[in-house]
Amino acid sequence: MRTMREWRDLIRDAKVEAAGEEGPFGLALARRLDGLALELMRSRPDLREMSLDEWLVEHMGALPTETRKIGEAILAAYDEDPGTGENPTP
Repeated sequence: MRTMREWRDLIRDAKVEAAGEEGPFGLALARRLDGLALELMRSRPDLREMSLDEWLVEHMGALPTETRKIGEAILAAYDEDPGTGENPTP
């Protein structure tokens, strides 16, 4: 299993790679984040895969705190404003 720092680096790298790709930033980033979400869920083959947000809620009791934090960081990256790297205010 990767460390929290390694996961954060992967999320950052996904943003950098998506910014350098032609086409809409959001789609490029989503593809990369989808891959990270799948990797995280597959690290627990004993738990059924679903969308990442559902997976975190459904298996909350079975997941260590670090795994939940990684999942939350991936979810937050989906919502970031590509221009600023920050979550937009509703």
